[in-house]
Amino acid sequence: MRPNLRRAASAISLVVLLCFSVQTPMLTVDFEHEKTPARSAGGDPGVSDVPTWRVGDKWVYSGTFDPTLLVTDTGVEATVGEIYGDTTMEVLDISERSVDNMSVLAYTLKSSANFDKSGVSLEGFGGNVYITYSQTEYLRVSDLASLRSDLDMYIRFVPYGISSLTQILGDITISTTYSPVSETYDFPLRLNEQWTTTTTSSAQWSGSSDYITPFPVPTSDTNSTTWEVTSVGKPRNSFGQTIGYGGCNSSYELQSVNSAGAPTGYRWYCPEVSNYAWLHTSDDIGLTIDFRLKRYMPVGASGVDEYSNPGSRDECLVVDLENSITALNTPLGVWVNASNSCFNPTSGLPIELRHETTSSVLTGTTAANGSAFFTIQVGQEKDSSASLLDWASHGIVARIDPASQSTTTVGASTL
Repeated sequence: MRPNLRRAASAISLVVLLCFSVQTPMLTVDFEHEKTPARSAGGDPGVSDVPTWRVGDKWVYSGTFDPTLLVTDTGVEATVGEIYGDTTMEVLDISERSVDNMSVLAYTLKSSANFDKSGVSLEGFGGNVYITYSQTEYLRVSDLASLRSDLDMYIRFVPYGISSLTQILGDITISTTYSPVSETYDFPLRLNEQWTTTTTSSAQWSGSSDYITPFPVPTSDTNSTTWEVTSVGKPRNSFGQTIGYGGCNSSYELQSVNSAGAPTGYRWYCPEVSNYAWLHTSDDIGLTIDFRLKRYMPVGASGVDEYSNPGSRDECLVVDLENSITALNTPLGVWVNASNSCFNPTSGLPIELRHETTSSVLTGTTAANGSAFFTIQVGQEKDSSASLLDWASHGIVARIDPASQSTTTVGASTL
């Protein structure tokens, strides 16, 4: 490949990797370029606790990426423009994972997409970029905090009229871990609540590329972020734009600032789809990303319209706390109730109850009414999302005892 084209290919491959690698929990936004979404019409969801996902749940987002400023800042003469595509997220598994000397239940969430962009101009060479993208995230069941992310990218550049010069720009994995885990949400959510998280992210590159050599060395960065629920209603920005999904009229807007008080991001969380409905970032290196919910496909729900209505779905295991607010170092009663829509019979089910912060795992059996009662010790452990209103918020998680049968359903409630 000619030197100019090689240089251009190197630049575009780095840009594409940056486009997707910033979709980790550490997101930054420059509000000079995009106005904060205005308070929008719709309902107040009140107080919303941590959702529970099932294996097979899916979300589809329409994505837009604009890396033009980022490319030109590399010194390469380039025209890239906006890159469009749909990304599908699916829950693949619920399993135990070890993090910060604790054993926790975690969802395996996989995002995948194929993107192609025509009309790319780099150093006078026009062509197409083809991207195969996959990201696997591990999110703690008790609060959806991120433990780890593995991003896989396969990137090709095909110059117009000279397909023989097709280049594989990269077949690369970027693995990122968080310690303590990265908490975006501090459940239960409510309007005007505020919390602060501090986490260290460690990233490592692997794979192969002729144009990114050597790979960036492993890095670790510690960041503090303060989040606040600033608005409720239908996701909508100051230009009147909204999401493609027809529901989510009662959602929360979350905004964040860094330790210096500078804005670093916003997203809309939608309780009815148990995930975010809109994610928009425009960072200080010139990269703009916009993800908006398009479809939601919950497993085991009835009356679903994947474009506008989540339908209804019984919780298989409901965790009911004697008190959701309690003193430190006190006993607390917990009921786990099994639904007859998921289990038949509901009696005699072996239940495992987890208070993971204290490393407490209790087992019991449901009675004739489908309920099992436990007493846990609250303890005095803090979490990584300090709040003005509470010492800590910990998710209490239940599942069918894995020693007796395989399970793909969980229940959770926040203490």
